[in-house]
Amino acid sequence: MEVILTIQRLTHALDKQFENLIDLSDLVFAQPEEKRKKFLTRAQAAYCLTVLTDVDPEHAARAVTDGFQDQGIDAVHFSADEKTLYIVQSKWSSHGNRTIDEGECQKFLHGIQQLIKADFSGFNDKIKKREAELRANLLMRSDVRVVLALAYSSPDQISESVQKLFDNFLEQQNNVGDTEVFSVEKLNLVRLYSYLSGSTTGNKIKLQVSLRQWGKIDSPYRAYYGQVSLSDIANWAVHGKPLLSRNLRFYRGSTDVNDAIGGTITNEPHHFWYFNNGITILCSKVDKTLLNGDARDVGIFDCEGVSVVNGAQTVGVIWEAAVRRNGLGLQKLPASVHVRLISLESCPEGFAVDVTRATNTQNEIQHRDFAALDTEQQRLATEMELDGKKYAFKSGDADPQKENGCNIEDATIALACAKGDVTLAVQAKREVGQLWRDIKKAPYTTLFNNHLSARHMWLAVQISRAVSDELDKMNKDPYPRGWYVAVHGNRFILHLVFQDPEVKKFRDQKVSEAQSMDLGRAATRRILPALAQALQERYPSDYLANLFKNAQKCKILEQDLSSSEEAKTAAGTAQPNLFSQPNPGS
Repeated sequence: MEVILTIQRLTHALDKQFENLIDLSDLVFAQPEEKRKKFLTRAQAAYCLTVLTDVDPEHAARAVTDGFQDQGIDAVHFSADEKTLYIVQSKWSSHGNRTIDEGECQKFLHGIQQLIKADFSGFNDKIKKREAELRANLLMRSDVRVVLALAYSSPDQISESVQKLFDNFLEQQNNVGDTEVFSVEKLNLVRLYSYLSGSTTGNKIKLQVSLRQWGKIDSPYRAYYGQVSLSDIANWAVHGKPLLSRNLRFYRGSTDVNDAIGGTITNEPHHFWYFNNGITILCSKVDKTLLNGDARDVGIFDCEGVSVVNGAQTVGVIWEAAVRRNGLGLQKLPASVHVRLISLESCPEGFAVDVTRATNTQNEIQHRDFAALDTEQQRLATEMELDGKKYAFKSGDADPQKENGCNIEDATIALACAKGDVTLAVQAKREVGQLWRDIKKAPYTTLFNNHLSARHMWLAVQISRAVSDELDKMNKDPYPRGWYVAVHGNRFILHLVFQDPEVKKFRDQKVSEAQSMDLGRAATRRILPALAQALQERYPSDYLANLFKNAQKCKILEQDLSSSEEAKTAAGTAQPNLFSQPNPGS
């Protein structure tokens, strides 16, 4: 690559796209050279957003936050369709000899940690004006992903020391199973220029897909389906994570699901198509080539705007298997996977989002269907009916009004949190459907068995609802990150409420439903401030949407809270304490 020539071409492109769009009002008194460098830095940040997302140059320019007290954050953009927040750091070097150094990296990561902690006090007005948006989309949601984008005009890779800083940050924040919330995209000069030259086109990745035994659907929207060999999918790795950018789950190393997929590849490759759910790919355009005509044994399809929206775990495991086999062994395996190619050419607005959402929630629905086969569920429904309540446990059952009953999800969450093992509450927070995965063994049988009565289940649900209502009503302002603790820690708080000695009395028939709910509310009022303080001391920089999905960290928090109360009790200062009945009138 001719670095200077490439930088000149990139500069021309930035001038052409962002002239008169980039805000430079804070540089009125700056020298021309400094003003020029600032324009290119900010334009590069905006350009980075245009290639990673569907945002146009005008809106990308508005996303720029570079300036005094930006805390290393040069642009912020939330993509509602992708449920992804993009945070950009941009470094411009006219000679192409600078990447991101350690100091800049540390400043950038510190800025992100300030956002996670909801501390906007040290930011400039450009970011403070985005505070409501960031609180709503970063801090109050548990389904958002965050992409840290590094844009710099050097062909070099970032240094090992800088990479280690990012790795440590990702390791701290991405601590939940196979869900990769935070990720890093590095756009050096080579990658930035590739978007200009057309060798890659942002989200418009091109693939040529070979489908065996293929079929076609014409109405209401065009789609193709068939078998793709694992070796072909391994070759898609050249596109990396951008190919999976719209998937709700990224591949993240060894997990139970990923290990099972890998085990099938190794031990039962001939069964892979039967055992795997397949891969769904959205394409802005799909054209069948003329090769083989209409013969259905093999068809070659040219796909543009490609994004894997379901099956990222499968793709990731196949990529890893190819690396382990040095890219050779997969070709010899009798293994294929079912692939759907959906063309968006004639689809209505929002259809891509609907497909992504639907294809990524099928597992939970299937697991609920398995639970419906359990005779204990029918018994509970019958007992509930005898008590004048409705229990909706089958897919398709209409949910009753709250005062008239509950559904299986309400019951599962309440029962999981009521158990002494906090990992069940964590699983209820992460993905409640996994608790129904196998009705013949734990954790399902721990929750639903012949010892569970409909009355016990209903009271647990009522306490759960009382805790939720109390969390909604409480003023969280006095407590560190109180609002976010209440949102993301709701299942953990419910678990702690159920451990309260007084709340445990809900199993006693002498304690009324109203009394149990009142006890749950009182315990909630004590637990939220104690938990908020414990988080501030133990995990002040953790992203709360992830923390409460991490069983190990929740165990540590529970131990911290228990130890704190024991110490207060020993000192005679715990009146009332976390797990005791409040004084009358409190």
